[in-house]
Amino acid sequence: VLASIDNDECLSMLGAVYEAKVFQLAHMLAEVGVDGIICSPQELDILRQQPWADKLLKVVTGVQPTWAGGREETLTPEQLIRAGAGCLVVGPPITQPPAEIDGPVTAALMIAAETRTALRGG
Repeated sequence: VLASIDNDECLSMLGAVYEAKVFQLAHMLAEVGVDGIICSPQELDILRQQPWADKLLKVVTGVQPTWAGGREETLTPEQLIRAGAGCLVVGPPITQPPAEIDGPVTAALMIAAETRTALRGG
């Protein structure tokens, strides 16, 4: 389910409100044995409440470190790892880091460090 559509659009296009459709589609995928899904931070929050979703690898988009100026629908790498993300998809914070960050390599290293800290439980 596209995170960019609202409940009314989801109901009109897919026949259910956003949260219900995310639940339905992810549950169907888990039942047929897929290894994982791509989801937004909001969808990750919906799925982490479901025991059957534990076996799905959750590849999460919308990663926004605090230093990159987050938007409402994004979470930091640490927040996402702690919420159950298995893989992070990071775009603009690396490809277009803020001027105060010394380029894409530094941005990637900072995100990797934050991710390691979250994985260690620190």
